[in-house]
Amino acid sequence: MNSPCVKKLIMVVLLSISYASVANAWPKVMYPPQTGLKTALADEMYVNGVPMQVHLFKTRLSVEQVLRFYRNRWADDFAESEYEQWQQISHYKGSYFITVQVKNADVIDNGFETLGRLNISSFDEHKKKKPVDFPMLADSKIINDIETLDKDKKGRTLLFLNRQSLDDNIAYYKSHFTKNNWTQVMGKRVGDTGHVSVFKKNQDEVTINIRSIAGGSSVLVNEVLEKNWFN
Repeated sequence: MNSPCVKKLIMVVLLSISYASVANAWPKVMYPPQTGLKTALADEMYVNGVPMQVHLFKTRLSVEQVLRFYRNRWADDFAESEYEQWQQISHYKGSYFITVQVKNADVIDNGFETLGRLNISSFDEHKKKKPVDFPMLADSKIINDIETLDKDKKGRTLLFLNRQSLDDNIAYYKSHFTKNNWTQVMGKRVGDTGHVSVFKKNQDEVTINIRSIAGGSSVLVNEVLEKNWFN
């Protein structure tokens, strides 16, 4: 059992596992100096099937000082832009796309005057994930699908449009979930053009916000499921 051949085989397997771990590792991105409150939003996140990591941070540096820090680190291989109130700088590293977003803090706390978000997206085809189907009426078109996986919970925010009426969407989801042994704990109109439904089954909860729009309806789904062997 302890022959040289067996030992050699074990060594090859261990080296293969080690190499695979390094090959699949996410890049380490340095935070700017004087940074605190480094928080990961989720253990795993997928946006339209693309895996992402999102971290929040605060720093005592100004917005311009943070941008200058990354300009120096990434030399000429970066792009800058604005997104709503955020200033952002982006950089490719292999199959990863890194974006740092910064803005002035509304309230300066202990000298932390700048808020930041560090977003890393992987465009490695082997890491992409096919989203789990969600029940929809015919002709529905997905606009955005964000999935987060934490230790105990699986969250999903799904936005899609269809050409069906508000009432048709309400009736469809009430029928679907009650047939599948979910309990409707809320179902109410919001003004003249909206409706909110909440369905529960054990520790799982789905909130469906439907609104009438020109030509049909928009449907926003927030799903929080307890993790198990099947999800």
